[in-house]
Amino acid sequence: MPLEPAEQHIVDARRAAIEETIGTLHNHPWPIRTRAAALQLDAIHGDWWGRYTAAPRSYADDLARVNELAGWEGPFAAVTHVARNGTTYLAPPKFFGGNVARLAEQFVLAVSLNHATPSTDKYLLELADLQARETCLVAHRDYFRQGYVHGRFFKPRATVLNAYAEGLGLDAPETWCMVNERFSLYLERYPTLSANCKGARAPHAVLEAESFVMALNGLTHEVVLRLLRPRAILLAGQPTWGLLPAAGPVDVSARIRPSQDPKCRVTVDHLGLGAGTPPATVVRCNFLKTVHGPNSNAELARLGGLLAS
Repeated sequence: MPLEPAEQHIVDARRAAIEETIGTLHNHPWPIRTRAAALQLDAIHGDWWGRYTAAPRSYADDLARVNELAGWEGPFAAVTHVARNGTTYLAPPKFFGGNVARLAEQFVLAVSLNHATPSTDKYLLELADLQARETCLVAHRDYFRQGYVHGRFFKPRATVLNAYAEGLGLDAPETWCMVNERFSLYLERYPTLSANCKGARAPHAVLEAESFVMALNGLTHEVVLRLLRPRAILLAGQPTWGLLPAAGPVDVSARIRPSQDPKCRVTVDHLGLGAGTPPATVVRCNFLKTVHGPNSNAELARLGGLLAS
């Protein structure tokens, strides 16, 4: 089922603007590309909010289609709203986490599966910020400057990024929040929210062709991969691995966790992102998923070193 005509028009217009920006600025210096990328990412956020404001029911219809195609039910279903303490909150998609303007040029693109809906007091503060277009943009863009940053997830990521920065001879900020802000931009395979997560049954191309939110998410990836061009890419969780073509990946699982108890698969390869740009190091892992066992600081540091290779 194709997109609604109004949604298709929004996607086509945004794609045309992105292609023009990339074509014009592809070889420009980093500061110019970051400004242009920030404008396009903010615009994608605005495209979704504009559609939702004009036709609120469209979001429910869109996610119903995503859930049907993906085979998501129960706790895996993407939701339009989250209920907490007797209050129902809008759960808008999150297309990116982090501020492009504050990124190091040698940043890591980190891709995970989707956004969780934790049952924490801090999450209530975040939900409150997601209820309007501008506060939602700030919550997503300046996430690492908010009081509700999810430390259980991002503190270990800072350990990875500190080792990455050390491997490249770069100075790192002192706090784990600022390390994340400086050295990583966070995208999702699916920008939706759900209590639990798993990969979609339908091919990704089908999701992007038939869902407005997934089409905008695909455009987000285009901006980051083709205009910003990350130095390294971390694909965490097997359903994310197909985001990029694999170029002869090498299994380095034992390098990260020598005992392999419990087993964790980690591969590394390199991907060209355009003429005149060094290939990006691509690391695929299930390593950061807690079902594969807690991660020691040494393992996290080895992963950061691998990203720097």
